[in-house]
Amino acid sequence: IISEIDVATFINTLSEKDRKILGLRMNGCTYEEIAKEVGYKNHSGVQKRITKIGLAYQEFTKVDLGFDEEN
Repeated sequence: IISEIDVATFINTLSEKDRKILGLRMNGCTYEEIAKEVGYKNHSGVQKRITKIGLAYQEFTKVDLGFDEEN
């Protein structure tokens, strides 16, 4: 089980932009809404960042959450 401390530690390893993207996603924003908020032209960049964050989290926790580089 991942503790809140572990999650906070992981989040602190992210860039400011990735923390914002993750926070918006965790609050239920769509990829399109996040793209607009962070200044991306479309949702594709957000999807790539979410996948990158997911891969980093899997590496951090050593738990396979189903993220792969082809998502």
